[in-house]
Amino acid sequence: MPSSIESSYPVDPYLTDEEYRETFSRSVRACADLVVCYQGGIILAKRNIDPFIGTWSLPGGRLRYKVPILETAHNVAQGELGVEVSIEDQIGYIDYVNDGAYLHSASLVFLARVLSGIPRSK
Repeated sequence: MPSSIESSYPVDPYLTDEEYRETFSRSVRACADLVVCYQGGIILAKRNIDPFIGTWSLPGGRLRYKVPILETAHNVAQGELGVEVSIEDQIGYIDYVNDGAYLHSASLVFLARVLSGIPRSK
């Protein structure tokens, strides 16, 4: 028996694209979405990837192995919008039962406020 949980995993904890598709065609994908308050409204992102390319949605992203949920939320704000945010609260969840090719995603939804930066499109 391994002495720690980390020693039982391969050196590279990330899945290849093929492994990712295979895994998430059979399980729920965990994500973090943001309701980002800015100048009296909220920021939506126009999707540039599948599923649902070209549609408007909350900025969000999948959780990665060993990356804490709140760190994921901050990474989404920085990566998709180019802003630093404060995470105010977890305000709910969204259950995407028919989420395109991956079939099923579940997102924790966080309320966030822009601290610095001007939102941009990716």
